[in-house]
Amino acid sequence: MNIIEFIKENNIFTGKKPLKTKLICIISFIILFICFLIIITKPQSTTSKIAFIDTGLNVNQVNFNNNINISKYNVFDNSNNIEDKHLHGTNIISALYSKNSGFQLNNDFLMIKALDNQGHSKAEDIVKAVKYACNDKDVNILNLSLSLNAYNKEVDKEINTCLNKNIIVVASAGLDSNSISFPANINGVISVGTYGKDNKKLNKDINILVDMNNSYYCLNDKCNISNSNSMATANVSAYISNLLLDSKNKIIDKLKKDHYLLSFNYLSGPSLDKYYFN
Repeated sequence: MNIIEFIKENNIFTGKKPLKTKLICIISFIILFICFLIIITKPQSTTSKIAFIDTGLNVNQVNFNNNINISKYNVFDNSNNIEDKHLHGTNIISALYSKNSGFQLNNDFLMIKALDNQGHSKAEDIVKAVKYACNDKDVNILNLSLSLNAYNKEVDKEINTCLNKNIIVVASAGLDSNSISFPANINGVISVGTYGKDNKKLNKDINILVDMNNSYYCLNDKCNISNSNSMATANVSAYISNLLLDSKNKIIDKLKKDHYLLSFNYLSGPSLDKYYFN
């Protein structure tokens, strides 16, 4: 018999029962109600899977931190062959998942090969890649360390489909100090740039500026410094992935609306500061 049935059967609140019995039941009811509130308001743990649209990945060149399940797709031939002859995608994955990296991510990810061997991208290939990524029910972050030369309606449509599925889209803002490149300029997408000595030249509308002084990638255990927008974008995706794992969704919502400086110290952790442009 549960507490509700007991209360009804014994007319606890209305019947002529001893005061002690009434108090015990009332206190028990309050305790159960408090426990119920704690359960429904407690942040729920989640998983995080990043989809990368890039030049591919050479798995044997990355010293992965753990046994990670890598989903693969090649938009050019609809296969799972993601051989990377350019190394742009491989460098990015090594910076996030290598044992030598600062992040050392352990979560599964999806690599979609949609940039050619010269690192160039076409709108029709990006459309296909975005659609594939956002149809993966486990993906909750889409990393676009790329930009297109011009606005494309179909790319815009597919990215908005992702956003409507509550997938977080992170994209490189590009190198132009006067404008944000497409698709990073789509409303709802988190645009990413870098800052340092030339931060005064950066566009004031960029969501997150990343200090890349401590960013590096390691291929075959040989490490190199990288200060590119592409790497900065991937760093932000990794940062957001960790926020999701810690159920810090409120911080993620703020990243979409305001302007922040993000720096990484791999001993003390990331530092996020709101940035007010003069």
